[in-house]
Amino acid sequence: MSITGILLDVSQSMRSNFKSGTDERSVPWAQSIFKVIDNLVKYAVSDDHHVFAIGVGANCTGKEIFDVIGTIKQITEIMQTPATEKHINSILDILEKNGARNVRKWARDVALIQEAASDYTATVVLWKLENDEEFRKIFVNDFLPKRVRDTEPRAPDSDHDVKSGSFGRRSTKFKRGVAGDLTASLLSRLRPATKEDIEEIVEKAKSHIASTGLWVRLNFYSVEGSFRVSEKGTQNTFRVRDGSRILKHVGVRSIFGVQHASSIIRGCLKEKELSTERKQQLRENIEPFIYGLTPLYESLEKATNLFEGFPSKRKLLFVLSDGQPTDGRNKGSNEMKEIRSKLENAGVKIVSCFIAGSTDVDPKRLYDEEQADWEPGAKFLFSLSSEVPTQHLPRAILIKRGWTIDDTKNETKLFMQVNHPDNLRYKSFAILENHH
Repeated sequence: MSITGILLDVSQSMRSNFKSGTDERSVPWAQSIFKVIDNLVKYAVSDDHHVFAIGVGANCTGKEIFDVIGTIKQITEIMQTPATEKHINSILDILEKNGARNVRKWARDVALIQEAASDYTATVVLWKLENDEEFRKIFVNDFLPKRVRDTEPRAPDSDHDVKSGSFGRRSTKFKRGVAGDLTASLLSRLRPATKEDIEEIVEKAKSHIASTGLWVRLNFYSVEGSFRVSEKGTQNTFRVRDGSRILKHVGVRSIFGVQHASSIIRGCLKEKELSTERKQQLRENIEPFIYGLTPLYESLEKATNLFEGFPSKRKLLFVLSDGQPTDGRNKGSNEMKEIRSKLENAGVKIVSCFIAGSTDVDPKRLYDEEQADWEPGAKFLFSLSSEVPTQHLPRAILIKRGWTIDDTKNETKLFMQVNHPDNLRYKSFAILENHH
């Protein structure tokens, strides 16, 4: 059994350094952190391997340090929260008024609809039904089965109803007499929708909305536990004040089996790669909570606690940062030595990945000594890194890839500069392969 820890700096200083020092400047660091986790996880897929990821630098008081994988899991669960009865009834009201008078007889089980549709999706669909007359027609005539549609839609009560498509909830009314009795009899025999029926319609609606290139932005209201269309057109689903509920504390539950972690990050166990769409979605959801200060010392202590409580002899910690702690004003080399000593006593190898715009550090070199011209962040991370005998490194692989390995002392530091998350994948592979 083995464990890999990932400490990810998501502070304001990292936002600036990553933008100025990476090969793909158009990709924000908030989006790249998920690729970092996925790259490190994908090379450790044995069933007995575990992983945790700690985010450092949230802008939420009391949760500046958070469990990244647990937070992604929490966000996914929120995005999959069943549609509220209020939103379901509003959708059915509009459909009834626009040619599907029998829809409630067909989609009669609210619990079934909630199993098939999330509140996020229901909110978007409702917004489209209220604001897009063409979408209302397509939904009724193309998405719904023929048996729930009217031959003639009932007239709206006012001009406002025509424009908004939003009507009060009404019960289906039938004409008196034989025709009315016949209609009532037919409705009583109308086969109710199955979960698969509802899911098919939901997918059709989502695909249609996506094909138009217009997907409305929403806000999540944690008190209500539901979504609303944002009147301001925000770029994010969540807001800073949601952080107290969204961000997860770091604790024993922050350690995940590697396959479970992979399915959480990619959104599905069957997904073999982290898609661009998934990365963008995760960034949009988590970005409102980050770019704060950088409590690196405290985060290292939390990582130490997780390692000390985990029964494994194979432990590896990746630290990705610009090396600029904001909680270290009164700390010095002694505190760093103490933290490193605790990690090493717990059997942890520490790999420091320096991410900054600096050109002082050769990105394809493993150093055995600190260089005088390095900036403080590089020196901080170098001092944190573990030493490893050079004969324990896969030298042939590294040299073939253009690396230089300092070996005058027969040992070198596991310290490297990473200009982009793609580079980390290749740099970390040899280390992970050798470690596990």
